[in-house]
Amino acid sequence: GPLTKKQTDDLGDNDGAEDEDIRDSGGPKPVMVYIHGGSYMEGTGNLYDGSVLASYGNVIVITVNYRLGVL
Repeated sequence: GPLTKKQTDDLGDNDGAEDEDIRDSGGPKPVMVYIHGGSYMEGTGNLYDGSVLASYGNVIVITVNYRLGVL
């Protein structure tokens, strides 16, 4: 799973730092909003599966579908 190095107060080498699992932090999660670009011709938010990023990156992913022009 996704691991990150724990931050320390010193600016030295972090080789001895312990890894911390950031998936289950229990705190608030960042939100990523994806609005697709299609040059006014094609594309939808459904083309991109946000579940992989949400599970790996511990974020909430929102994709937006919209339509420009005549239905």
